[in-house]
Amino acid sequence: MNPSGIAKIVRFLFTVAAVLALVAVLVIVLTPGGYSVTTEGANGEPPVTTTETLSFYEMQGPWGIIILLIFAALYYGPVHFYNLNRKGITALFGFSAIMLTVLALFSIGAFYSLSAVLVLIGLIFMPFDNM
Repeated sequence: MNPSGIAKIVRFLFTVAAVLALVAVLVIVLTPGGYSVTTEGANGEPPVTTTETLSFYEMQGPWGIIILLIFAALYYGPVHFYNLNRKGITALFGFSAIMLTVLALFSIGAFYSLSAVLVLIGLIFMPFDNM
């Protein structure tokens, strides 16, 4: 069975979204994400304020990295199940990834937004891939 042009486009969109989700994990882990401010003063001396930049790992620990990898795996779901021609579970993974990305906007920001848009476009075109 030779896939149609639309099926190739949908597969490409889902694949790029999965790759961009992995890139987002790397960007989140490698980008400084917070600050630690310490103020110290002893025996009547003026206080000294120290500001230190913290990485995502220092703020969240190993559990935060595991959550990011699970999130990236969620974006791999649509391409995996689409390749198996399981459109129902493809849509389930796609909509789940999009909804969790909307929730993630409140915590880690818009790192996964481009992946969510690509999955949404792929889901819109998916019903027409048999034409």
